[in-house]
Amino acid sequence: MPEPDQDCPVCGARPGDDVCAGCGWTLCTPWRVGRGNRQEYDRDLAGAILAEELRAAARVADTWEPCAPWLSERPSYAQWVGALAERSEGTRPSAPVLAAALRDLPEDGELIVVEVGRDGLTATSVTYDSVNGEAIADLPWTRLLPTLPDDPAERLFRLAGGLRTAGRPALEDALREGLRAWSATWPTGTERIAVCRAPGWTLPELAARQLAKMVVAEHGDLAATLAGIAAGRPTRTGCGLLVAEVDPHGGAVRPGLLPLFEPGDLPGAKRTVVVHRPPGGEPVSLAVVTREREQRVLGVWRATLETETAVTVELTGPDRVELSGPGALTPTTAELAELIGDLPGRLDLGAGQRELVCLLELNGLAATARRRREFVSDLLELLDMEAPNRVDVTLVGYGDHSSEGRYTERLLHRSQGPAVRGDLARLPEPARSFVTGAAPLEDALDEVRVSGLVRQRVLLVVAGRPPHAIRAGRGPRPARPCPQKIDWTEALGATGANRRLAVLDGPPGDHATTWELIGANHLFLLAEATPRDVGTAAGLLPETPIRFPIPLAEPL
Repeated sequence: MPEPDQDCPVCGARPGDDVCAGCGWTLCTPWRVGRGNRQEYDRDLAGAILAEELRAAARVADTWEPCAPWLSERPSYAQWVGALAERSEGTRPSAPVLAAALRDLPEDGELIVVEVGRDGLTATSVTYDSVNGEAIADLPWTRLLPTLPDDPAERLFRLAGGLRTAGRPALEDALREGLRAWSATWPTGTERIAVCRAPGWTLPELAARQLAKMVVAEHGDLAATLAGIAAGRPTRTGCGLLVAEVDPHGGAVRPGLLPLFEPGDLPGAKRTVVVHRPPGGEPVSLAVVTREREQRVLGVWRATLETETAVTVELTGPDRVELSGPGALTPTTAELAELIGDLPGRLDLGAGQRELVCLLELNGLAATARRRREFVSDLLELLDMEAPNRVDVTLVGYGDHSSEGRYTERLLHRSQGPAVRGDLARLPEPARSFVTGAAPLEDALDEVRVSGLVRQRVLLVVAGRPPHAIRAGRGPRPARPCPQKIDWTEALGATGANRRLAVLDGPPGDHATTWELIGANHLFLLAEATPRDVGTAAGLLPETPIRFPIPLAEPL
């Protein structure tokens, strides 16, 4: 029988107690009277050696043939089936242990997770801000233990426990020193958790125990485990949707947050907030930002908003959110400084709500009449984009008193409020016959008369023909008076407009005096005018478009 100070003849482990801690082989027994049975001992020893080797081979593969060169003898079918039946990986799930450690991790703390597998070791640093982890070191077995066999199959057999003839004590000493040197640069006092990715394998299990007090063992992927844990963790930091806040009194613009989530909210929580389209109507950035001293951007999406848009945000994990709601969303990235850097310092809101009264001539050459309507449509769209909810629009479309010798039943078509743009598209088509010299603009002016001057009222006439004369004229082509006997000059004064503009089909010619009175502040030609030119001259729009990179918290 071996002396108690010799390595274990079965697994090669360094001697310790009377029974080998590695394989359970009895190393030393009390003296007995009589002679020992050497043949029985040798037979038992050979059986124990083969059983130990088969346990290692069963960890490596489902058949013993890959490890055949290093087995002490060829196993029987029954012996191999027995080894497979006894194969126990002894898995110990990592998720509960990692979840507990991450739950208690301070905001400035760090957790190092070491994975020990067939090919080597990987150390991953996990922090409060990086729950998914960042690999900080890799160490293959061939570098950690250079004396391991070069042959991959034999190396796996030795790692799994086939160490009887591999100089196990020397390997264990080298393993201890190699791990000490490898981990020497890690922060002192940092909590460690070792995950053995080869459960039951002798050297990987030993390495895991030497690297950390807390050891778990299972196959799997650390990134997936951490992602699953993160998905169930409550958030520690509140967050909100980044918006622009405009002071209704002075027009000062500053960034703000619409509250979304509070510390302690769990993944799966959803919040819906309402934002408003800023001037310009261009795509904006919908950004979720933390509420803390050093604010962080958790996510950014580009979207084109309606006038009022509901945005739904879901908390998918700590510091992780997803957006839905405002139509198509395009994920992007941006720093907080980029998102708020282009905000205007001040927005000139003007003196309260404005009113635009637009009188649109419906008849004339068909192509010209269409251009007038398109111009008005484009102007209304621009106002809706750049001055949302700031301009009340009244539209009056007017035709002719009669057409083809018959009296027109409905001369005026009035619309106002939100329905204006839709009503504009439904106005009657141009009449096939009309009087070229004048149009009943005076009737349209009379339709919008008010008592006194309205400070914020703008009159815009988009037309080709002047109004009917006050009285019948003289000459070869006398001007026709208004059948309703409306004095257009009196009706013009009764509109109460403090600013008057006109967009004409062409130069006013003989009617210059009339049009200069109607468009007292500015006359435009239809072929040259742009909606912005007219909106600016009317005092409804700024000369330079104001751009907001983020949505508004409240409507203007």
